[in-house]
Amino acid sequence: MTTQYTPTLKLALPVTGELSGTWGDTVNDNITSMIEQAIAGLATINTWTANAHVLTTANGTTSESRCAMLVAADGAGGTALTAAGNIVCPDAAKLYVLRNNSTYAITLKTSAGSGVAVPAGQIAFLFCDGTNVNACVTTIVNGNVSGNLSVNGNLTVDGNTTLGNATSDTVTVTGRFATDLLPSTDNARDLGSAANAWRDLHIDGTATIATLNVTTIDTTNIEVTNIKAKDGTAAIVLADSTGVATINAAPILTALTASQAVFTNASKALVSNAITGTGNVVMSTSPTLVTPALGTPSSGTVTNLTGTASININGTVGATTANTGAFTTLTASTNINSTRINPRTSTVADTATLTPDISTHDQFNITAQAQALTVAAPNGTPVDGNKLILRILDNGTSQTISWNATYTVIGTTLPTATVANKMTYVGCIYNSTNTRWDVVAVTTQA
Repeated sequence: MTTQYTPTLKLALPVTGELSGTWGDTVNDNITSMIEQAIAGLATINTWTANAHVLTTANGTTSESRCAMLVAADGAGGTALTAAGNIVCPDAAKLYVLRNNSTYAITLKTSAGSGVAVPAGQIAFLFCDGTNVNACVTTIVNGNVSGNLSVNGNLTVDGNTTLGNATSDTVTVTGRFATDLLPSTDNARDLGSAANAWRDLHIDGTATIATLNVTTIDTTNIEVTNIKAKDGTAAIVLADSTGVATINAAPILTALTASQAVFTNASKALVSNAITGTGNVVMSTSPTLVTPALGTPSSGTVTNLTGTASININGTVGATTANTGAFTTLTASTNINSTRINPRTSTVADTATLTPDISTHDQFNITAQAQALTVAAPNGTPVDGNKLILRILDNGTSQTISWNATYTVIGTTLPTATVANKMTYVGCIYNSTNTRWDVVAVTTQA
């Protein structure tokens, strides 16, 4: 029987009675030297075919696949590496150390199996299990790693971790945090600094900030719906696109100088329940003040006032008229002469339920009723003698009308339906004795 060879390292296996007088050469050349190559041998791979290289194998003599260490290089000429390449090893169990000195990523793999890609400039400790090439995972205990270290796969570190030993070192994070990012001590760690500030801050949810120091607020992009006081009550409510802001608390305005423009947009209205304090409020333009709490003066004459005045006498709405110059004191006995009192009217085209509000209007008009109509009891707080007029016109088709029990007829009859294309008037007077609206007149267009 002739010499056989091991399946993985291809070492000679002489048989009994063979190699008489030549054992020394066989042991040295085909066994000892091959074991040394398997343990400490290095093969440089710099010839490529279509960016691939198949490791050579040989029985009892030098071969690339037996070497412990492989070095990949670009090569030159027609066999040079031009893109990411593959090194194909035998389908046999073995350890490899691959150093990639080429320009491209190199994958060590079996001919039919999967492999491991080693980036350019990196070193990988790999093993073939007879089918596929895998990356070796090692555990380092109380040790140091010098140079570059790449980990393919998951990395778990137990104990304290220090990243970098100088401010010139940088940390690049491509992945995403899957846990909360918490400091080790409360109120003792900064996020950024004056010299190295973060750029944009994106937060979905609640931002709880003990002290907020803002250098500049870009009012074109800031959107706030509610600013709360320290006790949790809503102190300032900034409304929608109408621009109306409501101040619910009573803020103190102090020491505002002429250079401090408080309101800068004349089209925006300020609604305030109460503003108290001392100092000047400076308005760069002329905003509209809606129902400000100005208080009631006990005496005196308002002069040089131009505009429209609404005059109340004993709770009764008086004349709305343009006045220029001095206002004189009005009493309950004062007559208003040569002044037209305009009725307050409200008009809708069509409605299922008409609920007159006598606090805001005296006459209610329907111009094109297209469905059955219910006339509900009026809203508001009427006084004895208040007048209410209803004018109802359908859309060309007669519509039924039902009335609330508060409407009490006197000498007439409430209509139960409209007359097509004809206007109907209903006149009512409030009777405080019976707390009813007396219907005193009903007429329909001829």
